[in-house]
Amino acid sequence: MMIQTIIRSPGGTDERTVLLSEIVVPDVPLILRNAIDKRWIDAAAKLKAALIQILTELRKGNPISCDLFVPNYWKAAIDLPKVQQEPILDLWHLAHDLGKSVFVVDHDTWRVERDGVPGILYHRPK
Repeated sequence: MMIQTIIRSPGGTDERTVLLSEIVVPDVPLILRNAIDKRWIDAAAKLKAALIQILTELRKGNPISCDLFVPNYWKAAIDLPKVQQEPILDLWHLAHDLGKSVFVVDHDTWRVERDGVPGILYHRPK
């Protein structure tokens, strides 16, 4: 079955169904290294690349080829200036919405750390 939509902000006041074809992955803002640890900056670039890959696969009707690691930006981004914080949190929200809509959650492997960055792991459907 080909997935064509996901639920954005599930359970929230802005809950809505969105076509995969209309989703735009937010750009990772330029963040100075003294504002946030470089590991978090690298993790944001990896998350953006993973989201683009996953959305491309879904749009083509192909199976998802990777798990989805979502860094815990909720705490990490709080000290960033608003102009940098908003796109990072938009990326974070999109990743969680996609994870909840099309991935599998295994609570035994839910919280993980990758490259020194804590986050949540969504498993690709089999």
